[in-house]
Amino acid sequence: MMKSAIFYASLAATLAPTIFAQRVVSLDIDKPAPASAPQLSDLLRRDLGSYSQVITNNISVRTYYAKVTVGTPPQPITLIVDTGSSDTWVIDDDISGCGKDACTTPFAAHDSSTVQMMANTLLNITYGDGSNVLATMMEDTLTIGGTKVHKLQMGLAYTVVGVTSGILGLGLREGESPPADYSNIMDLFYDQDLIGTKAFSLYLNALQSPTGNILFGGIDKAKFTGELRALPLVPDALSNKVSSYFVTLSSLSLTFDNGTNKGFPLGDKIVLLDSGTTFSYLPNSTVQPLFQALGVSIRQDQSQGGLMWIDCGILDSQRKATFDFRFGGGGSDDGLLISVPMDQMVLDLRPYSNPEAAESCLLGIVPTSENSHNAYLLGDTFLRSAYVVYDLANHQVALAQALPNATSSEIVEFGKDATAIPGAVGVASGGTSVMQSATGLPGGPGGKPLPTVTVTAALDPTETNAIGGKKNAGSVSRSVPAGADLLVVGLVMFWAGLGSLTGSRWLCLQV
Repeated sequence: MMKSAIFYASLAATLAPTIFAQRVVSLDIDKPAPASAPQLSDLLRRDLGSYSQVITNNISVRTYYAKVTVGTPPQPITLIVDTGSSDTWVIDDDISGCGKDACTTPFAAHDSSTVQMMANTLLNITYGDGSNVLATMMEDTLTIGGTKVHKLQMGLAYTVVGVTSGILGLGLREGESPPADYSNIMDLFYDQDLIGTKAFSLYLNALQSPTGNILFGGIDKAKFTGELRALPLVPDALSNKVSSYFVTLSSLSLTFDNGTNKGFPLGDKIVLLDSGTTFSYLPNSTVQPLFQALGVSIRQDQSQGGLMWIDCGILDSQRKATFDFRFGGGGSDDGLLISVPMDQMVLDLRPYSNPEAAESCLLGIVPTSENSHNAYLLGDTFLRSAYVVYDLANHQVALAQALPNATSSEIVEFGKDATAIPGAVGVASGGTSVMQSATGLPGGPGGKPLPTVTVTAALDPTETNAIGGKKNAGSVSRSVPAGADLLVVGLVMFWAGLGSLTGSRWLCLQV
């Protein structure tokens, strides 16, 4: 799900490729400091549906971006990394509704010799807060981590309202019934023999870290502790097809500083693992008792999209406390456990010179209305503490406890058409299916309507869904390089917003 964001930081990163091992390429990314602190009035509110969420990529809340190039000659583009969307789209340099200084890294299609416009195929995205994207579909070369993906079909947004950055959609190709018939970026990675299996691993890293890492076609054993445990993806109840990264969350509990643990009513709930969403959204009946157990002042700001303000004293009084999420196993100790530390779930805004944010913190869990569809969402406030392997080919994900600020690497490549995630152990799942509507998840924070996404094609009518991807018609012709070796592509992601002045991780290509 897309998070729109105001891109305060300069993204003119210097890329310095260095060969440090056979078949591996390292790229360092330098992110300059922003010129000034943003104001709370600049918060952009999106939420839960096609690709959206209450997103605040200013202050200490940040959005994950990937640096790519599009076209020939290559034009540098910055895209939000989004596992909740299946489509990639960029902003046209002739954009209307977004000033040139506000919209980040627009694409000049007229300057690319390899672009193929699909004039009769349009993308029309309308969000619950009134923001909107209109795009013409096109094909062109996208280069990511020095690796070219040819003839990628993506949107070229020519009109936007309340949107400032494009999307790198990493969701499943399948949407709501009937599925669309074009190959997205994950399809082309596989079809063009760039990876052995349609899978990638996501390491967002700690809240205070400026960069994260994504590996296409492999896992990095140095980025997590314990074992990877696999969960099946939950299919849509109507189509019985897997179209999004839905898994079963079985229990939620809080472990306090003194070691005592308190559980909260949940039962098996279906949750979407979505890197395009800043916060996590869980049922009100679960979240309200949790708020009470924290024992500090918490208030919800409806004027800011339902943000939960919390007394920053919790970071001192419960410094070692954790929010414990358990998946599968019926909520028993046999399930997969991911623990989110207090300083990763509570976002401290005090370091910033903003009078409105003084002595204030944001809680990373937002209550949402109960719904019969039984579907909720885990965004970046959860995902930063998890190492997640998205196995599109086998309709499963694997999770492990993330190792914060890992600097080493131990890459294991997926084999050709692998039927299992390397080293992962299976976990029983309690959920059976999720009901999705035409607008995605059944209800946003406070029960607000969710974004609607539609795709219209003059030549080939298509269907769309607002969670797994905005699907479009038209198949993409693909060229497979003769003799191309399998590789693992590592992409460094960097944060926009305020944060560390410097920081680098590595991007690797294992060829």
